[in-house]
Amino acid sequence: GLMVAVSDYLTENTSVKRLEFARYIDEFGLRIIAQALKINTSLEFLILSLKVIGKAGMQALAEMLKANTTLKALSLTAASLSNDGMIALSKIVKANAHCKIEVLDFLFNRDVKEAGWMALADALASNRTVKMLGIDFTSSPQMDAATSVALIKSLGNIGTLQKLDIQE
Repeated sequence: GLMVAVSDYLTENTSVKRLEFARYIDEFGLRIIAQALKINTSLEFLILSLKVIGKAGMQALAEMLKANTTLKALSLTAASLSNDGMIALSKIVKANAHCKIEVLDFLFNRDVKEAGWMALADALASNRTVKMLGIDFTSSPQMDAATSVALIKSLGNIGTLQKLDIQE
């Protein structure tokens, strides 16, 4: 219903610069929005609160990032991103030279494990546009203190990073 209507609107209206969903959307909704944003190339800010998002939802979002070159900020807060989902997104961020994202916000995502955060850090090490990163890994039960320290050190390799927001 609502997600289909929003998707239709986004494919027809290219003047929308910011899309924010304060209510939780599910993986199906994310996939519909991601499909529309392959066509809409004017959106600059995508801010979503998500329910549980697995590999398929993040893969859809990652595929959208391949096609959309105008997105500057991606905020996926209060989501239950899976480890596989974060890895899928990280691969696209790393491989996509056209990606112009300056802000990545993954606050309050406590289900991403060490491999997911390390994949993101690796992807961002070669990225030349990300200036702000928000992450929430220190309170993750899957992350011990030594791993947290190693991840923070790897984030130091991001040459463009100007702000790092870590929630614990």
